[in-house]
Amino acid sequence: MRGVLLCLLTAAALTACSGGDDGGSEARSASDATTAPTSGSSSPPGTKSPEPGTSAPRSTSPGNSEDSSPGSPQSTPPSAVPSASASTPTTSAPKEGGTPRCTSAGMRLVLGRGDVGAGNIHYSLVFTNTSDRTCVLSGYPGVSHLAGDGAQIGAPAKREGGEGSGVRLAPGAKAHSEVHTLNGGVGGQCRAKGELLRVYPPGSREAMTTRAGNFRVCGDTFTVTTVSAGVGPS
Repeated sequence: MRGVLLCLLTAAALTACSGGDDGGSEARSASDATTAPTSGSSSPPGTKSPEPGTSAPRSTSPGNSEDSSPGSPQSTPPSAVPSASASTPTTSAPKEGGTPRCTSAGMRLVLGRGDVGAGNIHYSLVFTNTSDRTCVLSGYPGVSHLAGDGAQIGAPAKREGGEGSGVRLAPGAKAHSEVHTLNGGVGGQCRAKGELLRVYPPGSREAMTTRAGNFRVCGDTFTVTTVSAGVGPS
C-alpha cells in the first residue's frame, strides 16, 4: 500500500508540473500579445509610412497615361494656325496672256457675202470688238445653221485647217473665221435653207446669232476655220 500511494503521489506531482508549464506558456503568449507595439500601418519593417498630407508616389509602369518620366511621349495640343484665304480676284472673262478673252457680250457678228470659186463657197463670219478694251480671240468658233424657229438644221460645222495664233482686237477692230460649203448646182444635195447662223466665239459658252442670208449647206460640206485678223474674203 505504501508503494502504491507513493506511485500515485508521484503521478499527481508530474501532472501538476505539466499543467503549470502549459499555463505559463499561455500566459507568456497573452503577455506578448498585449505588450507588442501596435501601429496603424501594415508596412513591412524598413519602410517608411507616408507622412500626413503627402501622397504615395504614383506608379510609373508602362501604359500609365499620367507617367511623366523622361522619354514618355507627351501629348501637345495642336497650335491654332489661322487659315489663309484662297480667294482669287475674278474677271469678267478668262485671259489669254494677260489680255481678257473676247466675249459675245462685247462683240458684233455679221455674215459676209459668199466667195464662189470652183464649186466651193466661202463665207466670212466677221467679229467686231464693240467693248472699250482690247481683247483676244483665239481658236475655232462653234457654228450651226438654224431654221426660223431656232431648230438646228443638220450637224454643226467641222473644224478645218490649223489653230492659228489668235488675234488681239483693240476697240473697233475686226477678226473673221471662214465658213466653207459647196455650190448647190455642182456639189450635190443641199440641206434645207435656214434663217440664222448660231455662233459660239472661241472659248465662250454664250452664243451669238446673225442672219444667214443665202447661206445653205450643200454636198454635206460644212466647215469653219480658226479666227484671223481682218474681214476676210467678204
